[in-house]
This record gives sequence, structure tokens and C-alpha cells, in this order.
Amino acid sequence: MRIVDFIFYRFYRMQLSVNNFTTPVGSTIIGVGGALLFNLMCLSYVLFDCITGNIPKKILSPIYPIVLYFLLLVILSFTFLYKKRYKQIIERYEDEADSAVIKGNICIIAYLVSTILFLGITFYIIAQNH
Repeated sequence: MRIVDFIFYRFYRMQLSVNNFTTPVGSTIIGVGGALLFNLMCLSYVLFDCITGNIPKKILSPIYPIVLYFLLLVILSFTFLYKKRYKQIIERYEDEADSAVIKGNICIIAYLVSTILFLGITFYIIAQNH
């Protein structure tokens, strides 16, 4: 869960850097949800192809990501807004040492690289199935 907390914090800082002072927490939850949705969709395509040999038409349907995104937003909203946990996350990472920030940035870069890698694998699998 720590990686999700750090992703939340980085998205939050990005919201503040673009002068979104009115709804940074809500926008951050939407952004984190989008990033997680993207990874979950790619991962589900890859897993279904590896396990069953093809991707079910239900998963390729446009309703699947919409429902999954809604569920992610509900879970993330509950996770970060319940008892104002987002404030604890922000306070924890604001006073971090430089070495911890570097480690966190490496984790974020690894997350982004894996996301791009998943995208490439997913496009390859979908192209092979059609």
C-alpha cells in the first residue's frame, strides 16, 4: 500500500504545481484511479491471454473499464477520505529525507516503466488475437 500512498502524494503535488488549490484531493483520487485502472486493464488482458489463450469479448467491452473505474474510485475514496487519511499521507511525505524521496522517485519511475511495458505487451497480445 505504500506505493499507492506515494503515488497519491506525487499526484497531489502535481495538482498543487498546476495551481489546482480548489480540489487537489479529489483530482488526485481521480488520477490515481485512472493510473490503477490502466494497469489493471492491461494486466487483465495479459492474464486472460496467458491463462485461457484468448481475451473474452466481455473484457473488451467498453462497459468493463467503466464499471472497474467506478469501483476503483469508490475504494480509493474510502481509503483516502475515511478519517482524512490523505492528511496523514501528505504529512508523512512532506518531511521526508532526500534519500527517501530518491527511493520513492525510483519506485514511481519503475511504476511508469512497468505501465508502458504492460501497454506494449497488451497491444501485442491484442494484435495477435485479431
